[in-house]
Amino acid sequence: MNTKRWKLIAMAAFSLPLFFCGRAAAQSPTVTSIFPTSGPVGTVVQITGTNFGATQGGSTVSLNGTSATPTGWTSTLIEVLVPSGATSGSFSLTVNGQNATSATFTVTPLPSSWSDGDIGSVGVAGSGTLCSPLKGRGTVLFPRPLTGSTSSLNLYQATEQLWREW
Repeated sequence: MNTKRWKLIAMAAFSLPLFFCGRAAAQSPTVTSIFPTSGPVGTVVQITGTNFGATQGGSTVSLNGTSATPTGWTSTLIEVLVPSGATSGSFSLTVNGQNATSATFTVTPLPSSWSDGDIGSVGVAGSGTLCSPLKGRGTVLFPRPLTGSTSSLNLYQATEQLWREW
């Protein structure tokens, strides 16, 4: 009888914590930096941090209350366009119902000769030919997708010989 009692006590002692171990909550997102910290409507801003989730899913981003459209999303980096009508303020993220805010982003006016409007549909990514009357080498910027997304807003530099012989 004594042995049965000790077995029962031991089982209760080891299984009781299992009843109180609830489901682990998702970790809160944290914003560590934004780049750039200012720019006009349409600027691509990189929001760096942790716990953003591998994909956007139902997560949202806004700039000072104006909904912003992410163009790339990983667990540590979000690329987002400064939305039309936005005013200076913080980017706010909501990931799995948990919020995070960034440092202040300053919305600057567009140059007077620029327009803040649609000018047509976006073309398909591909290649093209660059012609120049100059002989030699030149630097060309090509889009490079954000890891894990179809965004082509990160730019990297590639050098191309424009003319081999003039």
